Amino acid sequence: MPLIMMWASVNGFVAIVLAAWASHGAVIEGSYESSLITKASYYQLVHSAVIMWVAVLAERSILFRIAGLLFGLGQILFCGSLYLIALLDVPAGHGAPLGGISFMAGWVMCAIAGAMHGAQGRRMVEKVGEGAYENAQADLDRRRQ
Repeated sequence: MPLIMMWASVNGFVAIVLAAWASHGAVIEGSYESSLITKASYYQLVHSAVIMWVAVLAERSILFRIAGLLFGLGQILFCGSLYLIALLDVPAGHGAPLGGISFMAGWVMCAIAGAMHGAQGRRMVEKVGEGAYENAQADLDRRRQ
């Protein structure tokens, strides 16, 4: 978990640095390169925050861990390919689409893990609720005696 949080923190920092660099004249504002850097840094920053969230939930389900890995892979492929195109004029091939698919798969994993954890949580509340009802009923019976 600390490694995942460190990854998210470093990526969040890099996203802010590159966004600031792109918006303060390092590239021509409104250019194609500027728009690519802005888009890449946005997705990188959003998914850095999500990776932090997933790191906290990773102990609850392996699906959250898988989601974190998919989000990290998406950052490398999607954001990395946009940065390569914008900064080095290197054709990135299928990096962006594969990274986008990785982001989507991460969100699907979160949805599945949430649904599974939600069902378990409801069962636990029902169990506690049943026990609480029985305990309250026993207390009432004792008081009546």
